[in-house]
Amino acid sequence: GQLTGSPSTVLRRLRRTAAFVVLVATGDLRPPSGDAWRECRNVRAIHARVRLAFEEKKNTTKDASSGAPRPGQPPAVNLEDSVVTLLAFSENVLMTVEVLA
Repeated sequence: GQLTGSPSTVLRRLRRTAAFVVLVATGDLRPPSGDAWRECRNVRAIHARVRLAFEEKKNTTKDASSGAPRPGQPPAVNLEDSVVTLLAFSENVLMTVEVLA
């Protein structure tokens, strides 16, 4: 993904993520007109498309808790993926702060 690419790709992704975090923290979260609410919806849609693309490669959709196939449903994000993503963001944010400081 974009957190394992070139330094410029990682930095661009982190800047977009930082802008998203600031918007959610300070923006309007009221649906459907709130700017932060719309951006959250957009990010969820992007993540759903990415998950579906991965599943198309595997050609199966499984339930994150039981491993049972769920035909026609986008895959749930499992705990391991969530932890790895959180750690990657944390590490990359710290590295970016060091570079920019």
